[in-house]
Amino acid sequence: MSLRDRKFFQVGVNMYVPGAQYGAAPIHQAPARFDLGIPATAAPAAVATGISAQGTLNVITYLALPITIDGTYGRSLTYTPSGVPGTNNLTDIIGYDYLGQPMFERITGASAASALIAGLKAFKTVIGTRLILAASNAITFTIGTGLVLGIPYKGKIFAVKEGATELTFAQVNTASVAPVLTDPATGLTGEPRGMYTPLTAPNGVLQYEISMNGDGSVNAANNGGLYGIRHAAF
Repeated sequence: MSLRDRKFFQVGVNMYVPGAQYGAAPIHQAPARFDLGIPATAAPAAVATGISAQGTLNVITYLALPITIDGTYGRSLTYTPSGVPGTNNLTDIIGYDYLGQPMFERITGASAASALIAGLKAFKTVIGTRLILAASNAITFTIGTGLVLGIPYKGKIFAVKEGATELTFAQVNTASVAPVLTDPATGLTGEPRGMYTPLTAPNGVLQYEISMNGDGSVNAANNGGLYGIRHAAF
């Protein structure tokens, strides 16, 4: 049986538990199987388009409506400039994880590159952006959905099913993204629970299921637990 860590999350309520040792399924960190959903094909403009890389700094510009990201526990985002920024620019993507925990990811736009930049964190909701360092060229950027899926807990993935295909242990190890234990987390650090990179990219058809053991360990400051290090809030 595949589980979901609760099917309902109250909007506006942060359900992150510092140092959590128990969850809906991995009681005593026992193995459990989780449904990551049937995410759509990654789309570079799925979240927002036409966002200016110039303007007022350090102010959140909210989207017209919050955007909910598919994938049961969220997924990575992408950032694509419309052209070469001219100078390095910094932009924060603002939102929440699947627990309703506030989070942001800081994207660095290279001065001489206009290629898509892949994010490192699992967003469930995006509400806006914040310009930290403006580009010198008058470009815009788009935010889209990426290829990497969020997972419910910090722990060890030991089995994966993509559609009807069970992955080998070697494939699982290759596809697993380790949790980032940096404390405190920042807008530049990776996902504190870890992530999963599908062997076959999301296409709106494949359902992804993972089996994992939860890891409730904490660091010397008693931070961490099943939900990982607390996200850097906006």
